Parts: sequence; C-alpha cells; structure tokens
Amino acid sequence: MRTFKFRVWNKVSKVLTQPHAVSDEIFSNPNLEIMQFTGLLDRNGKEIYEGDILKYYGEVVWIAQSASFRVNPTRDNADISFTESFLNIDDSEIAGNIFENPELLNK
Repeated sequence: MRTFKFRVWNKVSKVLTQPHAVSDEIFSNPNLEIMQFTGLLDRNGKEIYEGDILKYYGEVVWIAQSASFRVNPTRDNADISFTESFLNIDDSEIAGNIFENPELLNK
C-alpha cells in the first residue's frame, strides 16, 4: 500500500517544508505549492516528489488525466520516453527541484 505524503513550497518565504498534517487550509492557500510523494526512492534512498528534477531525466510531474506520475524530459534528453525514465528509476538521482533549482531545467 502506497503512503501518501506531501511537501509544501511557500512562494512568499521561499521555504520547502514537509507538513506534519495536511489540511484543507494547505490545499486552499494560494501562496503554497503542494507536491505529492511518488512512492519511489532514488538510488540514494531519497524520496522522489512531484517537482523534483532527476539527473539525466527531467522533472517529475503529476498527470491528472491518468492519475499517475511521469517525467518531463529536459531539453538535452528529449528522446527519453516517460516509460523508459520510470523503468530506470533505480538508477536515478535527485538533482534538485523546480523551486529551489529552476536553472536545472535549462541544462
């Protein structure tokens, strides 16, 4: 059974936190960006969240239509398919996230 966890980026204070409890107030606050845990770990055992940027793959995103996570490839690896990137998730490593390290999306 998958654990549902979230982390929160505060757009005002520019701080990334993991709330102890998730409430309606968090989801309705326009100053907060909510990121869901994918249920996967990178090769170092670090939890992979929506908004993380994986080295050599790209940004982890939630696809509402299919209720699943995918990886949006960065420009230099646009030939890697979503399926291939998750098949190789054990080899992945978190490089940063879209809020603290947006420059990684341009590499």
